[in-house]
Amino acid sequence: MAAYCDVHATYEERYQTSMSEAVERFEDDPLGAVAQGGTAVGDLANMWHELAAAAPEEIRADTERVAELMDAQVGAELPTVLQNYLMMQGPLQRVDAFIVENC
Repeated sequence: MAAYCDVHATYEERYQTSMSEAVERFEDDPLGAVAQGGTAVGDLANMWHELAAAAPEEIRADTERVAELMDAQVGAELPTVLQNYLMMQGPLQRVDAFIVENC
């Protein structure tokens, strides 16, 4: 469980730092800010795979499902993106509840 929580904490800090920096630089460099924000979001796909590898049994299936659906978003057309987003909600809610309770 500690490894799962550590992966989450690492990516959470990295994401929040990157997004905060992107917001701060938006006025002076909007294109750079959008690129930085996009990079932060892109890192989430890596996070889900690392979380899946470290997931305790009770949350593994949901974590793996989110990783699969995140992968399916890459290059997908809007209807597929929306469908995957909706399909992701249940697993995301369960992962979030698990992290809040255990990490």
